Amino acid sequence: MAPQCPAPSVGAMNALVTLLIESLHTASCGLTHPEEYPPDYGQDVLLQKEPLEFDFVIVGGGTAGSVVASRLSENPKWNILLLEAGGDPITESEVPLLFVALRDLKNIYKLYAEPSRFACKAFEDERCSWIQGKGLGGSGSINGLIHITGFAHDFNNWRQLGSTGWAYKDLQPYIEKIEKNQGNSSHPRGYLDLGNFEAGDEDIIEIISTAAEELGQPRIRDLGGLHNMGYAIVRGTVSRGRRSGTAKGYLGRVAASRSNLKIIKNAQVTKLRFDGKGQTLDSLDFVVEQNKRRNVKVVREAILSAGAFNSAKLLMLSGIGPKDNLQALKIPILQNLPVGRNLQDHLVTFVFYKFPQEVDGSQVQNMIYQYLMHNRGPLATIGATRLVGFVKSHLNLTHPDLEMHHMFFRAGNFFALNTILSGLGMKSEYKNFVVNLVKSQALLMLAISLVQPKAKGRMRLKSKAFKDPPIIKSKFLSLPEDREAFVRGLEYFSNFENTKSFRTQQMEIVRIPMEECDRFEFKSRNYWLCYTKYFTNSCYNVAGTVRMGAEEDMEAVVNSRLKVKGVRNLRVADASIMPSITSANINGPTIIIGEKAADMIKEDWAED
Repeated sequence: MAPQCPAPSVGAMNALVTLLIESLHTASCGLTHPEEYPPDYGQDVLLQKEPLEFDFVIVGGGTAGSVVASRLSENPKWNILLLEAGGDPITESEVPLLFVALRDLKNIYKLYAEPSRFACKAFEDERCSWIQGKGLGGSGSINGLIHITGFAHDFNNWRQLGSTGWAYKDLQPYIEKIEKNQGNSSHPRGYLDLGNFEAGDEDIIEIISTAAEELGQPRIRDLGGLHNMGYAIVRGTVSRGRRSGTAKGYLGRVAASRSNLKIIKNAQVTKLRFDGKGQTLDSLDFVVEQNKRRNVKVVREAILSAGAFNSAKLLMLSGIGPKDNLQALKIPILQNLPVGRNLQDHLVTFVFYKFPQEVDGSQVQNMIYQYLMHNRGPLATIGATRLVGFVKSHLNLTHPDLEMHHMFFRAGNFFALNTILSGLGMKSEYKNFVVNLVKSQALLMLAISLVQPKAKGRMRLKSKAFKDPPIIKSKFLSLPEDREAFVRGLEYFSNFENTKSFRTQQMEIVRIPMEECDRFEFKSRNYWLCYTKYFTNSCYNVAGTVRMGAEEDMEAVVNSRLKVKGVRNLRVADASIMPSITSANINGPTIIIGEKAADMIKEDWAED
């Protein structure tokens, strides 16, 4: 209970306090900006009696889908419909630092992998899990806001794997286009607001950067393109202390001026309907407001941008997928394609450092006031998470294989730490141990991400019902080379303890009690091998389930123009098409996929 005033104030001070409370309440109401998102066409559809018909139908208004819909609607002769399963992002998504708390089931899909003996033993039910965005902006509305366009070698590898037109030199124009306003006030065009984060945790960023330098890692000005090695402060999808993203930039910015662009929110697509031969997509079934069924005819094309899980799932439910899975569920097979295979993610292992620090009892109140009144302060940034490092775990490697993220919790800030560990689904016995530490000392949470894991997972349908989640086998750490890479990464991070920068702050690695691992010497190779089985999980960067490749590539589902093989007018444009996952956060590359997809569609329909 808060301390009581010894004597109540009834004069000027009471009036000032009341004014402050009212001002804070008014400011909190101002966090929501519905005018920044497009209007909902759903009610008009429910009242409409004649059949729906659109030139292009985009399924999913996430990172890529927002881009595709916006770019296609630049042609006023085309009618565009975007179907999004969720609504506008929740209020908390506006606040950069609250990305750790965006786990409400109204704005996410939460999916679980089958249990594995190699990973995720410190998490609920010992199962790896994923959180995917549900709502306009998709996962770009709930992620950590970091924007890295991708590295040249990743895109060049796509080209080498048979994806013509996807080399780095082919994609450079889209990297520029993403950030450049090509329109004007009367004819606006979508683009992405990118910016530098508000300063925050400068002290800890300097400590980490200095320690990395002691270990031979360079500081660089920027990450992306040809710059793929070292530590840098990155930019993000942030503007004036608030989250930006493709839903605002590509849809909200243009929707009012384009009568040919319609968005239906809370519209769940349940099936794709084809002609008798399965070679032409005729229409899509969808459900509005959970129980009102509708159908829309596709005049030209449909584009799936529902994400790596849902795009693959929708294809399989509609008869496009692996023969054995569809036959077992008695789904008529239209195209026998390896949908759901090649599942990839940036695995992440968490390790913690503790060090002495005075508890500041006013830090939470101060940051709330700063943000509500001025859009400034710790809530307007992501703090030490702005610092990202790419390192090689072995000298013989051509490119970095590990990405380093950092989250800092000042002494006493147990609420934030508990929020993120609960969101990750960490078991109470481990979560409570770590949270108790930060009640009296500072904690640095380091996330080591394996950017090019060798093991590939797969997903399959559980049933014919769209509401049923798929069966997912992650294969995380199932190959010894992935386990060895993580051990080298953990050994790298444990070497920070020996740097002058960390020793000066009395920083030491937290030893979390684990009966199985405590049999080994702390920080030994065998200890870290055991540790990875517990504290490795998904990085929520799932990709690859609708793999792109050459027409003759038997492992590919879509060709280099993103068309589903064997179907004349169906494409996929999201992270699912990646032949191999990009080595950095995938939101930036997914925007590029959306931009290039829209251009290819325009090219293919140019004569029309």
